[in-house]
Amino acid sequence: MRVTTRIGKDLTTGVFWPLQADLGQDITGRNKPADVSRTTTWFVNEPSEVPFSERYQFQGDPRHCPYVDLRHNGDPPPADTPFADGYNWYWGDFKDGDDSTVAVNAWGDGFEDGRLKDGWSGNYCEFDVPRYFFWFRSAIIESRCLFTTLTGFSFYYMCMGGEVGYDAANGPSFKYGVPINKMVWDGTDSPTAETQLNSSGSNGNGKGAKIIGADYDQDGVRWWAKPWLGEIYPDHLYTTYWRWPEDGEPTVTELRGNLPTEQKDSAYPFQWVSRGYICQNGSAWCGDGRPLGTTFNFSIRRTQTQGCTAMFNSVEANGKMFRHIFKSYGSLGTLQPPGQQLADRYYFPLPTETKISRPWKLDGTSSKPDNWNYYPYTERNLSEIPYRMTDPDTGAQIVQKFYNHNDDPNNLVGSGIVRTMAPAIDVDGNGKTDNLEKCGYIVVNGIDKTTETGTAFIGKYSLLTLIHSFLVCGHPNLEDANISYRITQLPRVEIKTPTLETELDDPSGAEPVQWNVKWLRWDSKPYTDEFADTFSQDESKLNYVLMYSRDNADTWQYMSDDTNVLPPDGPGLGYHYNDPHMIADAVNGDEVYMWDIGNDTKFPEGSYLIRVECYREGCPLHYSYHMEKIFISR
Repeated sequence: MRVTTRIGKDLTTGVFWPLQADLGQDITGRNKPADVSRTTTWFVNEPSEVPFSERYQFQGDPRHCPYVDLRHNGDPPPADTPFADGYNWYWGDFKDGDDSTVAVNAWGDGFEDGRLKDGWSGNYCEFDVPRYFFWFRSAIIESRCLFTTLTGFSFYYMCMGGEVGYDAANGPSFKYGVPINKMVWDGTDSPTAETQLNSSGSNGNGKGAKIIGADYDQDGVRWWAKPWLGEIYPDHLYTTYWRWPEDGEPTVTELRGNLPTEQKDSAYPFQWVSRGYICQNGSAWCGDGRPLGTTFNFSIRRTQTQGCTAMFNSVEANGKMFRHIFKSYGSLGTLQPPGQQLADRYYFPLPTETKISRPWKLDGTSSKPDNWNYYPYTERNLSEIPYRMTDPDTGAQIVQKFYNHNDDPNNLVGSGIVRTMAPAIDVDGNGKTDNLEKCGYIVVNGIDKTTETGTAFIGKYSLLTLIHSFLVCGHPNLEDANISYRITQLPRVEIKTPTLETELDDPSGAEPVQWNVKWLRWDSKPYTDEFADTFSQDESKLNYVLMYSRDNADTWQYMSDDTNVLPPDGPGLGYHYNDPHMIADAVNGDEVYMWDIGNDTKFPEGSYLIRVECYREGCPLHYSYHMEKIFISR
């Protein structure tokens, strides 16, 4: 249900777009956009029907979270409150500096003291880092897809948008941050450098990530932005600085819709302020008082060493966890046999040894993230649906290694595939079922930074490892009697007839279109070296879409009814899963469709393209196809 709150009775207000501006800069289209606020709430029978983005607060002050079902309700909470403790745990601990007074009780009984922190895991990320990873991990697992971390220390940075920053480790060009003008801090028109990623490189009003604030005293009130509430300008300055002119008002010389940066001695100097400067007694941005428990640390945009651990949320049998290991720049890893396949099968030369400074292992022993022992993260390899899962599988698993690391070649992985799983569910009391067990695959590459390895190599290597891993993860070894963790592979489709050599001499009726599939990759080779020559999948789970083109692929028509192929967007190809023109695989072997091309008005003499697209049942994302050119003579 969407709730709209409006200021006034004019039902035409609240329009931000479209903006229409002629050459004279007269502005029309907008109509008091700030006078309307819209929010959405959910009333459903099943929690799984609530979009993930609406289940938790993720960011902002938990005291502003309006939903009762996100409040604390025991640990673990009852099964009928799946979103309990869904407020942002890391905005602050509700303690005033060194004062031991806890403000949790003052704000009601909806928060749990142990969960409230001044930033996540000591890394000063003031948003719900593990919940974002929860979301990301669930998406990978539920869709059984692959993801690559490109290179380096995976999941080390997490930005919320609008940050300015650079890590000196990635090169000398911006060693001290991104060049920028100091006007946004103190009104001084002079250069400086800024990085909000970490706590050491920032300039101006404090370190780390910044908030827009104003150090003026307007009736005893200071102001700072609260974007999670839509508070992005002071209400009493709307007319002066923010609003757009209304119809009939003089045209402004500047487009509004933003706050000005002024000199320090002006009436309203808006500045970029570190979160650590906000709400300190006596600070220019807070004044002489603040709500109980409102003292902030600065914030940064690095999860640092514990981000990868939180992302995988997995443990080995001995309680150890996924972790990257710091090694010196230029230290080496050695190519493994699966890595040699990358070189051989894709004609991409790979060095026997390459620089790897961020290898990883599944049984790291470093400190755990501070969400580690709190529900729901105590259920390892957690996936969000279904709820209240029991008997969790523990530990991610290494599927293949492309590179190891020479310092500890048996345990450290320089580049490889990790399988991460959802907990097993016994739905009928008789064992696992394959329709609820889910897994995803992440290609983790710990090769050196761009200044050591080069952007071209990193880009190509990341793409090839991702493509190859798609094939690797289709191997039958990734299944057992109870469950299949395999990625269903795409078959190679080949049109047998008609081809350019087929004589279609004045056809008077239907002609056979014949094709088959083989369980090979696109070039008729096995998917990987590990696949047996006899490998196959169930053809009955394949579906096809047949089409043709009269104009060398500018447009396409379906063979079944000659209607135009008109997808919602895109080129018109590969959008046809569950299309009404789709036909099911009929036999185990060659497929035949009788295509009526007897009408010489519809099919005059000339060249045509024909195309067969093949889709896997339950897999709308990927498809394979084959095209042939034919000639009809009249």
